Parts: sequence; structure tokens; C-alpha cells
Amino acid sequence: MSYDFWEWYKENKWDLFWYKYRVIMGLDPEGNSTWLQERKHWRKVEKIREKYDELDDPHRIFRIAHFLDLQPLLKKWWSKLDRSEKEKYLTEVWFKKMDGFFIRF
Repeated sequence: MSYDFWEWYKENKWDLFWYKYRVIMGLDPEGNSTWLQERKHWRKVEKIREKYDELDDPHRIFRIAHFLDLQPLLKKWWSKLDRSEKEKYLTEVWFKKMDGFFIRF
């Protein structure tokens, strides 16, 4: 039986995603961070996300946004951005993405 890369990738993509995410966020990539470390990290993300609702300026939102939120935020604000802003934020989202496959980029 042949086992090609894409079959393997399909089965392991979420493990790869979370491993990479933990490395980027400074958590233990093997998933052995303490509950407190993980909770502290996600609470920080939640606080940032709460600010999105308080702000109506896409430029301020993009400055504070968690990188996993950049694509949905770009979609939300797209019609309110001029061409140069679209280019700027599209480039930012592209360079900060972890893997376009995971967030349907």
C-alpha cells in the first residue's frame, strides 16, 4: 500500500498547525505547557478580541489584531479600505499567515 505525502498531510495537518502555533507563541510545542500557561495565552487573545468591538477604525484594529484574526478582519473591513490600504493589509495578512490551508486563505 502506497502512502503519499498528501494523505499523510491530511491526517496530520491539525497536529502540525498546533505544533507550529505553540512554537510561534512561545508555548511548549509538544503540548506540555501547563494549563495556566495556555489559559494565560488565550485570555490575552480574548482581551485583544474584545477591543475589536470597541474600535471602528480598521487601522487601529490591524495594529493590535492577533495574527489568526487578520484574514477575517480584512474580509470585514475590505469594502471600507482604499486600494493602497487593501494592498498594505493584504500583504500583512499574507506574511503573517501560518499556513493558508488551515485558515482557508
